Amino acid sequence: MENNSTIVLSMGDRQVISGSNDYGQLGLGHTHQMTGFEALPFRVDQIMPFHYSTEFNVFLSGGQLLFTGLVTAPTVLSGLLPGFSKDDDCLTATPLRFPESARAFCCYDNKLIWVSEGRTHVSHTMADGPGRTFTVPFEVVAVADSAPIRLRHASGQWFSADMAECDVPVAWATITPVSVDAWV
Repeated sequence: MENNSTIVLSMGDRQVISGSNDYGQLGLGHTHQMTGFEALPFRVDQIMPFHYSTEFNVFLSGGQLLFTGLVTAPTVLSGLLPGFSKDDDCLTATPLRFPESARAFCCYDNKLIWVSEGRTHVSHTMADGPGRTFTVPFEVVAVADSAPIRLRHASGQWFSADMAECDVPVAWATITPVSVDAWV
């Protein structure tokens, strides 16, 4: 498995990790430079795909998504990582606390999107203004790579944040399906 500069090697039940670790994004409890591989203190089933970020990771581990590295504003806005502030280093793999089961997930430096049954939750920031969190009444399957926020319904139609139909963006990313339990 690999994502940006993070590599996880598995052999049976044993897993090791290496890559960029400037912000603790490997979840090893430190920010030491990596010159080889280190044993993982948690199980990684999948490294969630990200776009444009090497400062944090989210790992799928069993029925949880675990956050590591530089905490972004959208992560704080989402409320999924209580106890952390923007620009904190999250050095150990910390579960995102979903208030209900998550069916899909996507995260960028400037937006975090998660899908629950029948709706999608969006937290995003813009370079020229404060952050915003909102929910749309359908399960989003893709998101535009650039501003403004545009979300694709399973039918293929694209919508802006105010639910107006809009044109297809030049570039987009699919929302990764997951099966994550609500935080108890």
